[in-house]
Amino acid sequence: MSGQRRYFRVTRAERSAIERALDGREGARSIARDLGRSASSVSEEVRRNRTVAKGPDKGGRVGEVPDDACRRLTRWPWTCNGCRYRRYHCARRWRCEYSAARAQRLSDALRSDARRGVDMGEAEAGRALATIRSDIARGLSPAQIARARTDGLGMSASTIYRWVEAGYAGCRTPS
Repeated sequence: MSGQRRYFRVTRAERSAIERALDGREGARSIARDLGRSASSVSEEVRRNRTVAKGPDKGGRVGEVPDDACRRLTRWPWTCNGCRYRRYHCARRWRCEYSAARAQRLSDALRSDARRGVDMGEAEAGRALATIRSDIARGLSPAQIARARTDGLGMSASTIYRWVEAGYAGCRTPS
């Protein structure tokens, strides 16, 4: 596994290279070797950021693949990219593809949503901090707090981690 590097987000250039390689019917290992990444990283990037090309939710991120879909969509390459029937000769009702531009937009939107601030008033923030403080005193981690109180707090685990790390209103994890 020499030549691989520490994990960094996939760049626009790498996404474009992945799309071109998929259209050229290359395998995940070959693409990964060219990019200096692991094959699982390439495979997960394609699977996570593939979009519906034909069918309900066209243009949206692929959730569940229907049972009657092409078998290419349930294993590598996870998409219709590189299929000789892709453009005009496919009779399937449901198709999906990997587009570097759409993958970048999906990734940017996901990161932006995670960074978005919590929109709450002072009283609500005080109640949230009190809840977080009591849960930390009980020994729960910020991730456990976010999972257990998704409806009540309305914030992500990363926000709770930031609040605890910053020590807002005395929220500190025991050392």
